[in-house]
Amino acid sequence: MNRVLYHRLFPFLVILLTSLAVHAQQAPSEATNIRISPDEKTRRLVIQYDLLSVQPGDSLYVEIETASGRHLRPISVSGNVGKAITAGRNKTIYWDIVRDKIQLDEEVEVIIRLVRGVNVTRPATAAKPKPPVPAPVVSVQKKSPLPIIGWIATGGLAAYTFVLASGLNKDVDAYNQKTVANTLAEWNTAEDKRKDIDSRRGTVTIVAGATAALLIANIVYTVVRKSNQNSKPNQLRTAWQIRPASQSMGVGLVHTF
Repeated sequence: MNRVLYHRLFPFLVILLTSLAVHAQQAPSEATNIRISPDEKTRRLVIQYDLLSVQPGDSLYVEIETASGRHLRPISVSGNVGKAITAGRNKTIYWDIVRDKIQLDEEVEVIIRLVRGVNVTRPATAAKPKPPVPAPVVSVQKKSPLPIIGWIATGGLAAYTFVLASGLNKDVDAYNQKTVANTLAEWNTAEDKRKDIDSRRGTVTIVAGATAALLIANIVYTVVRKSNQNSKPNQLRTAWQIRPASQSMGVGLVHTF
């Protein structure tokens, strides 16, 4: 429906704009000798003009001013319009009135405006000062209290093991001196003493084992710590390594030479 309406309206617009070609206004620019003619084949309005000179950054656009005071900016324009313009005679702009869906039933004026580009000269700026060289960061490595605590714990367990072992040896010697029980009560007393000695012997074994394990751990930690201190920064030469196996987990101490 709209296409039929514009098809019927176009001849009327052509007659109207052709009759008003003399009203094509020369804008306050260097566009002169503005002429308007219809192109019935392509159903476009042809606007021709002369442009004396063009500078970099210039742009040109078209405006339509109606007798009632409306100002329209055509959108469907092509040719020597916009920013990609050149100077010369008989420059052409094509306006597709049907595509823009503009209805004109009054006198109009075609205005061509040339907008000059503005060249802004930037003032010279001083070079940015170089940032000051940061002072070297001196890191102070605090000594860990872990070795001291480990050796103190080892000494305490060793002393405790010695006390337990000394008391156990005295009870064992006293038990061995009574080899014969004359009564049932003496036999029961000797049996209770033997069970107590066996229990205390197990305790001494556990404490002695813990002391030995802690001693080995302290020695290994001391060696690893000294080796890492002698190596390059951020490079650990000795480290614990955990590798999963098929049915177990392997833990080992790896040292890089």
